[in-house]
Amino acid sequence: RCATETVLQSRRENEKELPKAYLVHAGLEPLTFTNMPPCWEHREDAADITEIVRRSFLTTQPGALRYWLK
Repeated sequence: RCATETVLQSRRENEKELPKAYLVHAGLEPLTFTNMPPCWEHREDAADITEIVRRSFLTTQPGALRYWLK
């Protein structure tokens, strides 16, 4: 996420058109994302870890839901 924000900030500062972009979380990739490569292996362990981190983040950070839904 930080790398994505850095790229977008740089493009804004240089007044370049921003690309259409989405943040995809490991293990929770939508079909529109997983259908792009020739093959995709869903990793349930990655999905579980992402959910644990998300829940922890949402319960420990004020305003975290707004940040997570950006």
